[in-house]
Amino acid sequence: MAWRFADLPVRTKFLVTLGIPVLGLVLLIGKQVDGSLKRRDVLRYINIQARNIDRLAGLLHELQEENAQSIAYLGGVQVNQPRLELQYSRTDAAAERLNDPELALNQEVQGANALTGISLLRQRVSEQRITLGDADQSYRQMRTAVLEDLSRVAKLALDPETKDRLYSHLSLLNSTDALANVRTSLGRGFTNGWLPAGDLGWLYDQLARYSTSLFLFERDAPAEVLAAFRENYQGPDVNFVRTVIGTVQEKRSLTGLNVEAEAWKQHSDQAMAKLDDVEAISIARIVEATDANRRDAESRLFIVLIALFGVVSAVAIMAFVIMRGIRRTVSEITEAAGALAEGDIRVAVPVTSDDEFGTMARSFNRMIENVRSLSDSAEAIGKGNYDTPVPVRGPDDVLGVALSRMKENLRAARTMDAEQKKALRQEKEKLEQANVRINVLIKEIHHRVKNNLQVVASLLRLQRATMIFDLTTMVPLGLVLNELITNSFKHAFKGRDGGAISLTVQRAAEGAFDLLYADDGVGIPQEKISGEGSNTLGVSLIESLVEQMNGRLSVDSGPQGTKYHIRFRAE
Repeated sequence: MAWRFADLPVRTKFLVTLGIPVLGLVLLIGKQVDGSLKRRDVLRYINIQARNIDRLAGLLHELQEENAQSIAYLGGVQVNQPRLELQYSRTDAAAERLNDPELALNQEVQGANALTGISLLRQRVSEQRITLGDADQSYRQMRTAVLEDLSRVAKLALDPETKDRLYSHLSLLNSTDALANVRTSLGRGFTNGWLPAGDLGWLYDQLARYSTSLFLFERDAPAEVLAAFRENYQGPDVNFVRTVIGTVQEKRSLTGLNVEAEAWKQHSDQAMAKLDDVEAISIARIVEATDANRRDAESRLFIVLIALFGVVSAVAIMAFVIMRGIRRTVSEITEAAGALAEGDIRVAVPVTSDDEFGTMARSFNRMIENVRSLSDSAEAIGKGNYDTPVPVRGPDDVLGVALSRMKENLRAARTMDAEQKKALRQEKEKLEQANVRINVLIKEIHHRVKNNLQVVASLLRLQRATMIFDLTTMVPLGLVLNELITNSFKHAFKGRDGGAISLTVQRAAEGAFDLLYADDGVGIPQEKISGEGSNTLGVSLIESLVEQMNGRLSVDSGPQGTKYHIRFRAE
């Protein structure tokens, strides 16, 4: 018999056929991942780092300018109100640019929130209700917050090619901020002719910070940015600023400098503008570098896609050759599985080979047989035959175990259902008996109330006057009368064929009324009036109702009868 590739085990066929393409795919995926990571880093830097740093630096610059102009305005140096208002609008515009949702600022970055309280500060500056030192300190805190935001943004992941560029750019931003602090501090000093000792110490710190940051920038900056710095940051204005700074550092005092505040502001503003130009060139070079990385990543991704297309084509051809040999078996198993899914458990898969697919067909047939057995058991259980045995072929037979558990649960449920029906039937009988008793009680109460009210109505018709009470008084008053009359009929006239009852309601004072009730019965024993015997249900009810009417009760009883005097208040 000739050897055929199709007779090999399926695993061997797939390993041989797909081994080389799979290896190629692994290498290809590695290149694709590398390119994707590179592209992700570049795009993250471009979309987040560069734009965030650029806009935060813009806000820092405008805040520095507003600080300088506010100090100059308070000191009366060359700045008028309209020019200050224009700078306010420029600062607000720079802050508004940070609200761009595409920037996706980190949660730790304050952004425009760093300017909290700036409106009140501007108002105090415009009205000149703040000192130079306090205004400078307030602006300094805001600038420090923005500079801290820049540091937080710089800590995000960067590719190695742009890391050094970004660090040098941050050093440049720090030197610019330090120079802005020096500009405002010396401006205050030249305006007032002196600086407090505390401000002098802080000024020297900023001078050291300016020198250190500028040194770090010149050390780390790329050649083209360093060349732009040396070309732009020069001239009379820069030399003037450097001379003043050097003199202050050397003398450790402002005495003897003879620098006009107006001249210092003009020259320092020009020097700051030149540093800002260098910042713009630096960030532009960073964006250009990241763009180059992006283009390189896209080129590599294009190559990966071409290679991927070739490998996929080869795998598709090999898969087609293999699938021709196994299509029949798979088709038969698929048809049987489809019939089984529709509920037909009579299907069977023909076994035509001894390879893995033949073994799979036999296993499929055994599974169908197991399902058929479980189906028969489930049908019998569904008809109420809970003694039907359920075949369980082992601890892993989930269907068998579940069906067996269901059978036991149904049996227990049937027993519990019978018990619950019996208990419900007993409760129903109890409720029906209670209902009969309640109906009898209601009828008796209705009869007694009706008779008592008829007596009260007759008495009121005999002696009536026009008195109008609200509902809150009428209800307890009626109940009191009902209880008094009931007590008289039940207790006062025992052993007699008749008796007399008198009832009087009269106005005692403004908003107060007297109810006088008397009968000529046998009276109430004195011990029941003043002793423990008074705590009967009837007496307690009368006292409670009298309290509801904001009244008081007095009882006088003897052999000639009982008298009740109730004084209550009503609107």
